[in-house]
Amino acid sequence: MSWLFNHRLKKDYLLFYINNKQHSKNTTIQVFGLNVVFDMAADLALKNVDNACETAEEFTRLFYKHLDNSRHLTSKLYLDAGLLVWNGNGINGNAKIQKFLLDLPPSSHYVKTLDAQPVSENFMPDNLTYLIQACGDVTYQNDDVKKPFQETFVIVAVEGKWKIATDCYRLQVPYNCS
Repeated sequence: MSWLFNHRLKKDYLLFYINNKQHSKNTTIQVFGLNVVFDMAADLALKNVDNACETAEEFTRLFYKHLDNSRHLTSKLYLDAGLLVWNGNGINGNAKIQKFLLDLPPSSHYVKTLDAQPVSENFMPDNLTYLIQACGDVTYQNDDVKKPFQETFVIVAVEGKWKIATDCYRLQVPYNCS
């Protein structure tokens, strides 16, 4: 978790603050004698989407590094009351999540696609929150078969750090309805 990661969080907080304080303000500047109006709220919303995507890249890199190489540190990334749903099995609280993850065989994740978006302040007032979707392949120890996975995070900025509020992990195995 380098300076860049902390710097990104501070920048996101600033945009969150500005976005909440200047919802519909426009700025007019003169360019070559013409008045040009910028929609500040729309511009900030687009920057917030860009920041969500950059944060998702940094956060998932850290998360999968911990999950694959130092799983004992993974619980620090969850809120105390965080929720993990692993292939339909719900686990509440970071201590229980830690125990569950430690019981899994060692793994190696390769993220192929990643997407993110800010969560509206209407849903999470006063908390900068992002929704992250990651998809890729995972290989478990003693099983050389790559399995596709999908994971969805809701991360919240808490005291200058990103914490996982909810995490839904699903192996993408074919559904057999017979």
